[in-house]
Amino acid sequence: MPVGTGALAACASRDDEGMLRQRVLTAMVLMPVTVLTVLYAPLPVFAVAAGLIMLLALWEWQGLIGLHDGYKKSAYLCTLLLLMLASLLPVMEIRKPIVLAAVGFWLAATIGLAFPAPWRRFLGRRAVQLLAGLILLHAAWLSLVLLHAVWPTILLYLLLVVWTADIAAYFCGRRWGKRALASRISPGKTREGVYGSLVMTTILALACGGYLHLERQQLLLLLMLTLITTGMSVVGDLTVSLLKRHAGIKDSGRLLPGHGGLLDRLDSLLAAAPVFFCGAWLMLIGYT
Repeated sequence: MPVGTGALAACASRDDEGMLRQRVLTAMVLMPVTVLTVLYAPLPVFAVAAGLIMLLALWEWQGLIGLHDGYKKSAYLCTLLLLMLASLLPVMEIRKPIVLAAVGFWLAATIGLAFPAPWRRFLGRRAVQLLAGLILLHAAWLSLVLLHAVWPTILLYLLLVVWTADIAAYFCGRRWGKRALASRISPGKTREGVYGSLVMTTILALACGGYLHLERQQLLLLLMLTLITTGMSVVGDLTVSLLKRHAGIKDSGRLLPGHGGLLDRLDSLLAAAPVFFCGAWLMLIGYT
């Protein structure tokens, strides 16, 4: 007996509500833990925790690029681990090149996403995928650790920007989304969702700037950095979505109920973190 469209819509609605409930419950657990870790964990503890997360994300990255051989996967993970350890040594000046290389990649991705077919072919090359995984995850880890070392509160602000952008995009897209942002890459993302992200992160920047009693020029710089970071978080999300489409999978993993894998939650931060770090560093230089 055929099922009516009304029944199908009701089932889809229940599935959406169940998924949303899982997302909210997972976020209610992860967000407080993350905030407490950022604000109160000593730098070595934070660096180790963030490093473990990036190694798990790289494990999922291997699934996206079709790397399944056990020895190769172990060697790939060990390479990232060695890079992270080497970047902590004062004699190894690899931190700046790694972060700048990641920023260059994300700027190229911003242009490349406007031309999804050639950008997809570029990302489809195994050498590019392997190198990008190491550079992007290492740079994100470095950016988080360096921000934490300077001022944990500014790291928390970065996370708030990314979280606010993600939540606003999700709910604004559900409520008002009509025009697809990149239908060939991620049909569920809408332009209205991006507009909602920009509006809400603008409010966040103005609220934080007012709370800190920033001067007008400082507030404008913070607002500019916040909007750029918001835009780059979208680029990170779309880039990982493109890799998932290339691999023919919906989620990078199943570790987080309602969210998918770690990489599904870190995709925005991978792009936002190095860009935000460079912008914050330039702002600091301008006021010293």
